[in-house]
Amino acid sequence: MKRLVVVCNAPPGLKEGLDRHRNMFMDPSDYLTVIRASDPHSIAAKIKSAYIDNDLSKTDYDAFVAVVVLNRSDQEIDQLRLDLAGALVISTTFPSGFVRANEYIKFARVMRIEMVRAGKLAMALKKEYQERDRRTPLLLPIRNFKSKQLEKLLLEVQRLRLRNGDYDLPLKHLVAAGGIHPARDGGKTFFENDNSVRFYGPSKAGARHGGPSGIPPHDVRCLFNGFFRVGARYDIFFHYDCQYEKGHIKGTFPNCHGTADSFSAHTHMNIAPSDAVRPGKWH
Repeated sequence: MKRLVVVCNAPPGLKEGLDRHRNMFMDPSDYLTVIRASDPHSIAAKIKSAYIDNDLSKTDYDAFVAVVVLNRSDQEIDQLRLDLAGALVISTTFPSGFVRANEYIKFARVMRIEMVRAGKLAMALKKEYQERDRRTPLLLPIRNFKSKQLEKLLLEVQRLRLRNGDYDLPLKHLVAAGGIHPARDGGKTFFENDNSVRFYGPSKAGARHGGPSGIPPHDVRCLFNGFFRVGARYDIFFHYDCQYEKGHIKGTFPNCHGTADSFSAHTHMNIAPSDAVRPGKWH
């Protein structure tokens, strides 16, 4: 599984230090870069240029994104995890100021532990998305589903850590205990939020169309979150048909780029996991 790793808030010299020891924690085919910032736009822009701009990215489901953020508070880390839900965000520390050579080796060892964990979690998430995309709550759009339970569940998945073994069963248990369960009506599976909006995911043979767009007003964050959730790839054509129990839906709904759109009396709306919203075909 190809890993795309972005180390944020990197001090001068860290890139060279990591490059010297990258064979301790990464394969030659993996992508590693460092940036001075840790904002969602800068991170998404790096992944766009490294992966999404590749024509093969639409059919490649073996990539995984880990974002390592240095020297930030737990509150800042959790906010980034929700704002950039496509990434697995790893929090750690690194000395500022003068750095001895052995500090780079220590950091490479930390990265080795985190990359093993990231790879195992990625495999479990990939399986979850491929086999249960319409039945798992992990792909629900954060802004439009509007659920503290969903936010808590996604943060708990981000923090999931095991000493040994794979992550399949622990992930299943975590999802089952998260309190967000699908219902069925007329043979169709859906999730319903507190505003009585039903989120119907398509079957494997159902309509899957459109896809993430980086065309304005969409930006690189919209594009990135349209490919990944908690670091792992999901079907970019997957979306929910959203309506009330009796059909028809109208109102103002948040979108993927930080504003909101108004829709009136459409029979349903398409909302992607990234929170991209549209009443019909993608713009």
